[in-house]
Amino acid sequence: MDGKKFESTEISQKILQHWDDFTLEEIDWISGDPRKLQEALVQKFGVSEDEAARQVFDFWNQHFENKSDAQTGDSSHLGLMLFICIVVL
Repeated sequence: MDGKKFESTEISQKILQHWDDFTLEEIDWISGDPRKLQEALVQKFGVSEDEAARQVFDFWNQHFENKSDAQTGDSSHLGLMLFICIVVL
């Protein structure tokens, strides 16, 4: 299994654990994409775009921010970059 597929599966599992009201079909549609997760939160739970962006940011930081890159040893700042992209776009 390649790294991207594993990462997407890992993210999908964590999304389902965090928001257990999502169906497997919705999780498949989201497929680890933060923008789709934000859209799904707006549609399913009726939260605002800003609230959905905050929830995605918090979720990402909780589950992925403190992971190190195994090759470089650098700490990832993906959560912050993700939040900026969601808010700007």
